[in-house]
Amino acid sequence: MLAAFTIPVRVKASEVVFSEKLTKLHVAFKAAKPNNQPTITSEQLHVLEEIEFLTKKAQTPLQRLEHRMHPLVAFGIMPVFALANAGVFIDTTKLQTMISPVSLGVFFGLLAGKVIGVVGITWLLIRFKISSMPEAMNNWHLIGAGFLAAIGFTMSLFVTDLAFADVGSIFQAKIGILSASIIASFIGFFLIKKGNKIASG
Repeated sequence: MLAAFTIPVRVKASEVVFSEKLTKLHVAFKAAKPNNQPTITSEQLHVLEEIEFLTKKAQTPLQRLEHRMHPLVAFGIMPVFALANAGVFIDTTKLQTMISPVSLGVFFGLLAGKVIGVVGITWLLIRFKISSMPEAMNNWHLIGAGFLAAIGFTMSLFVTDLAFADVGSIFQAKIGILSASIIASFIGFFLIKKGNKIASG
């Protein structure tokens, strides 16, 4: 956190400067005589190096670092952090805990309640012309977003600790949270993917 304060957030080349210089470099690259080989000429390589250097100058070091670390954080650190803090130990000899009233209630509360809430409220707002569907967004996107909203960890676990006192009920609730989150993530992903195909024609 302390190191983050020292990372610059200013660019060395503004958008206008970047656009103007990039246009000139593009013209220079097109004007360079090709050698019709897999390897480019030294002149073309020089232009590409200038484009690469200019591109770095148009980005803030902080944003560039954030962009490069995003896959590691999103697909590595965050899932491990979430599962480690969930504190769920899966015991296959006690499968009845996975289908208990508590786990099922939490499961359907997230998986169905969140979807009905997000999609229902949005539909009402659009129906009464209070709001409108964003451009290029369709109903598949909306339903998919509703399922993604059903992914719950931090707040769901916090509410679980407040709602239940005994360890057994807390464990069952965590099973419901984990199960609903996994299923909701896959359903939401495929629904939004289908919505993208429909939107693109």
